[in-house]
Amino acid sequence: MSNSILKLTFHTFTLGLFVSGLLIVSGCAPREPLQWYRGNLHTHTTHSDGDTQPEGVIQWYRDHGYDFLSITDHNFLLKVEDYSHLQDEGFLLISGNEISDGYEGRSLHLLALGLHDETLKPVGGDGILSTLQNNVSAIRKAGALPVLAHPNFTWAFGAEELIGIEGCVLFEVLNAHPSVNNQGDDTRPGTEEMWDTALSAGKRIYGIGTDDTHKIATYPGKSWTMVRAPELSEPALLEALENGDFYVSTGVELDEYRVTGSAVRIRIREEREVSYRTSFIGEGGEILAESDSVKPKFKLSPGALYVRARIVDSNGKLALTQPVFFVD
Repeated sequence: MSNSILKLTFHTFTLGLFVSGLLIVSGCAPREPLQWYRGNLHTHTTHSDGDTQPEGVIQWYRDHGYDFLSITDHNFLLKVEDYSHLQDEGFLLISGNEISDGYEGRSLHLLALGLHDETLKPVGGDGILSTLQNNVSAIRKAGALPVLAHPNFTWAFGAEELIGIEGCVLFEVLNAHPSVNNQGDDTRPGTEEMWDTALSAGKRIYGIGTDDTHKIATYPGKSWTMVRAPELSEPALLEALENGDFYVSTGVELDEYRVTGSAVRIRIREEREVSYRTSFIGEGGEILAESDSVKPKFKLSPGALYVRARIVDSNGKLALTQPVFFVD
């Protein structure tokens, strides 16, 4: 492997240097300073099966320090321009809806982010994968960004579908709805295990975290996505999501996450009397290294297919970074 040329797919930094005989190349460097923006991308109101009108839902997220929100009612497209009085330079609504399809009792749902012209209806299929694929294709045709929602809700789909899907690079690795089985059970894998299975098969796919809010009094603010972008705008946020420039959090925050020519480097925002454990995870879900430092780093090495980080604090809160890929 020392003579192999590998490509590191991570769009934030431009690098082209040899490290121990390894050529590492990433994508384009940012033209503008990047900032972190906190948001929820899966939210319901009284327009579908939520318990609160849009104004109340939007106000909750504004009041709790979020920078952006997508209202994704089932098979209904909210007109975000009708709520311009609740948006300003510090808070943005991203237009979207949740396409709620199914196959043989399985709930096959997808988010369509950045959808503006019309509500997308379920298009169906002759199997689980074809149903998901047909809806992904419809979302792309409409100019929106597709997200595979809650794989373990009704045990809808798994790693096979994550691997087989085309034109979709996002899925919900964390979903705070109490009926979603993120952890799996004794016989079925959790969403992180599915993720590692897909990544180990060479699939480029990123995991978002959402509230999937239905009841505003009980479970908003449980899981969110921190997106790094040059500005708070829908195009900038959606581009960063598609490129994997974000991390998922249930409370652990990062001040820095970067890839250099030799390492993945993280700086955790430290809280008093809280400890942290970072696990760097690679092919097959293997833990490649662990650190108790608030500045953990992982040295890149030839032969690794990908690496991602899972950071857990002593209160049980976590952050998940997106995978860094190596391709022959």
